[in-house]
Amino acid sequence: MRDDEDEGYGRGLSFTTGYIFGQMAAESSQHTMELKEHLRQRIARPERTPYNADAVDRAIAAWKAAVRERDDDIARLQQLNRELKAGVASALADAEALKRQLSAAGEENRTLRDQIANHEHDIELLQNTITGVMDMHEAELTELTAEIARLKGES
Repeated sequence: MRDDEDEGYGRGLSFTTGYIFGQMAAESSQHTMELKEHLRQRIARPERTPYNADAVDRAIAAWKAAVRERDDDIARLQQLNRELKAGVASALADAEALKRQLSAAGEENRTLRDQIANHEHDIELLQNTITGVMDMHEAELTELTAEIARLKGES
């Protein structure tokens, strides 16, 4: 009975091995066919479609409109750039003029301060002179008053 059993196992194993090899061959064949189809599609020329003049004209018109719009945007941006540059140049010129005015005002301020200092010195000299003259007149007045009193006393 052992021989029969060994033969049954052998046939079962042989059948299983045959089945597995058959599956592998079928899968390999399937992969080969898929690869061939993929390569054929990659190499094959695309299917030609009839020429549609209206679609082409519409595409060309849309392209031209887009180009015109882009050119208009470029022109608008260039104009804006020129205006900004002119504004910057004007602002820089105004700033330079203000700097010159500030410098002139500073110089005039220094000149006026020097004049005030000179006038203050002159005022101080005049006050000293006036005080001196008043003291001198007061001394003369005192002398004259004393002489008038002496002359009244002699008379």
